[in-house]
Amino acid sequence: MAKIRGNKARFYIDEEDIYLKSFEFDHGMEVTTVDASVYGDEFDSFEPIKARGTFNIQARIVDDYRAPGDVADQLLDKFFHGRIIDPGTGLVVTTPAVLSMILSTNTPAEGGDGIFTRGYGNMGINPARDGLASIRAQFTETGPIHRGKILRVADVTLTDLAPTDNGPAVALAGAANYIRSSLHIVKYNITGSVTDVTAKIQSDDASGFPSPTDRLTFAAATARTKEWKEVLGAWSAETHHRLVLTGTGTGSWSVTVGVVCIAATG
Repeated sequence: MAKIRGNKARFYIDEEDIYLKSFEFDHGMEVTTVDASVYGDEFDSFEPIKARGTFNIQARIVDDYRAPGDVADQLLDKFFHGRIIDPGTGLVVTTPAVLSMILSTNTPAEGGDGIFTRGYGNMGINPARDGLASIRAQFTETGPIHRGKILRVADVTLTDLAPTDNGPAVALAGAANYIRSSLHIVKYNITGSVTDVTAKIQSDDASGFPSPTDRLTFAAATARTKEWKEVLGAWSAETHHRLVLTGTGTGSWSVTVGVVCIAATG
């Protein structure tokens, strides 16, 4: 089990952006083995059947937290109505939550480190004390956990006159087998008639991106949203990656998106 304690971190659950004043994060591994060994045998001699990680956080947050853009909704309400129960159908959500955490600083920047995964879980919040509330989040992962590079963490405004934003070049090695990424759009404010915003990851062998290649494209966003995505392939000669945002609309329009994207190659 790995455990980290610290102050001032960002935790993203789907499209929720949570500022952690202080936190304790641990990551464990549950392994199921073949029950056919003699009692007393060494653990490493057991034959594993499957393994699954656990993603756990205990932290203190400001007591007046609200989900960004939803003044009336408490964080716990937003988590329950959409992460556990689908508000449209009333049924249990079957899509794993997308989880990302930036531990290094409260003001993260492109090129920094972040971790991300996906999974099912639960969350609880205790009443505020001395201006802070406590939060507990426990998730069982349904995919690998990665330490990746932050490709974008910013509020980006797109308009009919400037519909594309090419994010900064981030030194991330090319893929030998895959690229995996988490995307969180925590803000989506529009003016005029906006159709959608598309995010994609490009790679190149130079930081100036003279000949970029699209490597991974997320689903078009029409509101705050999230996505975890994997693309298999090999482009090991590439040295840099970036996130490109493109908006579409009719007439005069603008859209501001709060975007967080972390990616890892392997």
